[in-house]
Amino acid sequence: MKTLIRVLTILFVIILFSSCKKNEDTLVIPDEAFNNTPSVSISNENFSYAIKANKFTKDESYSLTFTSDSVKVSLAVSALTTGSAKVEVVLKDGSKPFYRLLLTNYALSEQFKVKSNISRINISFTNFTGEFAFNMKTAY
Repeated sequence: MKTLIRVLTILFVIILFSSCKKNEDTLVIPDEAFNNTPSVSISNENFSYAIKANKFTKDESYSLTFTSDSVKVSLAVSALTTGSAKVEVVLKDGSKPFYRLLLTNYALSEQFKVKSNISRINISFTNFTGEFAFNMKTAY
């Protein structure tokens, strides 16, 4: 019986080590895997949205609770080859103190006052291929 246990143990060890191979495959995530997936961050004082898109069409709206009377906005569009992007800031009273329809590469940074609290951000893409980044934060 002891001999059988020794033989089985040796057999088990041989099978275990012979089945373990060095895996030299590396995981490659293609650049396309990240296309059309936005990165969004929202807090009481900051909103950020960034995307690398390929023929992307979508309308998005994000509710906000900004209570500042002044905000700073930065916007950048690069590598735009097709389509358009639109971004608008909507106040609780329905007015839109910030609106841009983007058809070409563009960069902007500005600060502006608002007459009521910010309610939401609307971002729309139509067959958009390029990189888009928008950031808005409260300014004191």
